[in-house]
Amino acid sequence: MKRVAEEVDCESKRQKRDFSAHALQTPPPKPLSASFSVPTLASSSLPLPQIPSGFTPISRVQLTLQAPANGGRNVFSVIGVVTYITPARTTVNGNWMCPLRIVDPSNCEESHRSSKEGLMVNCFRVTRKEWLPSPSVGSVILLRDIVTKNGDMTAIGYDDKLQWAVYDPLTQKIGRGKLGNTPESEAPAGALGVPSGPFYVPTETDLAYCVALGKWWRAISQAATGTIHQIEAESSFSSRRSFGRKHLLMSQVMTEIEIDGYFDCTVRIIDGHPNGSAHRLYVTDGTPFKGGRPFQMSGCSASLVDCITPIEMSDDAGREGPNMLPGEYYMLRNVRFMQDKEGYVKAKLVEPKIHKLEFDSANHDEHFKALLERLRTREDNYERDVRSTSVGQARN
Repeated sequence: MKRVAEEVDCESKRQKRDFSAHALQTPPPKPLSASFSVPTLASSSLPLPQIPSGFTPISRVQLTLQAPANGGRNVFSVIGVVTYITPARTTVNGNWMCPLRIVDPSNCEESHRSSKEGLMVNCFRVTRKEWLPSPSVGSVILLRDIVTKNGDMTAIGYDDKLQWAVYDPLTQKIGRGKLGNTPESEAPAGALGVPSGPFYVPTETDLAYCVALGKWWRAISQAATGTIHQIEAESSFSSRRSFGRKHLLMSQVMTEIEIDGYFDCTVRIIDGHPNGSAHRLYVTDGTPFKGGRPFQMSGCSASLVDCITPIEMSDDAGREGPNMLPGEYYMLRNVRFMQDKEGYVKAKLVEPKIHKLEFDSANHDEHFKALLERLRTREDNYERDVRSTSVGQARN
């Protein structure tokens, strides 16, 4: 573990440089008393349940990081909402590392919503990349036995200590990522001991808190981004105005908001690739992005060739972009509508206000349900047109 410890120190120093300017403008964690309990959810008449036994409010963990650098080490278990995560990468020594950022009601300033808020946790694995947590932004993660050092900038999840579980508020299920052929546990090399793995099994109390935390995050996210309005049809949208940001179809953006305005959308990922320091996604909602630069894309369904929208993802959103895979569905908030020097319109996303959607949630999400129906209708119409054309050619 010596090499992992060296990499932890190196990564900590780098992140200390990266976040030094940010620390000057971010409010300090709320002070805690020994009798701390989770604050009441302001937008709900029901309070969040108390943090389960064995877990610590995140702000208390952050207080240890602000303590004088005297070599002191602390071990905590936390539950928080993921606000940022990057894909797992290899370190200089060949180990796997995954940084993520988490918040809970104790360290989230609802009136000061920064894209870099929360506690940064660097998770390490010597082997088994699949054993690293891979939650989506907005999921609730349980982390057991993370370590902090007084005066450092981040908490650490060590290979031989960290256990975790992820609760997805959309599917309402506990997930362990995409294991493939990787086992959930294994015995130590050359040992006859009981097999062990990185996966924590939440209790009923843990799950109840995760459910409540997911609802809390959804409530404050909606309050921060404005009211989301249902879109029943393009023709009816113009009569429904809002002082909040609008949820729009791509075909509506040109007529409904000004250049440099912002909107929300529900989309399916078609493709994506790095673009300099950013990440470019190609998405569709089944409607044409009017005024956009024309282009062609191999591998795209012929029924959607006129309905592809490129979205340039930079900063924190750009780091999340590689996690978003073709065929997946997302709700994107705070997308910026822009225009390039040649007059073509384009879209850009900077903050990681990204919510992955699962099919199980379609019945409860009218935007998602409408998207699936639009795509299905376009595919059916295209196949019918192809069959009609083939029959006509055969007759001639």
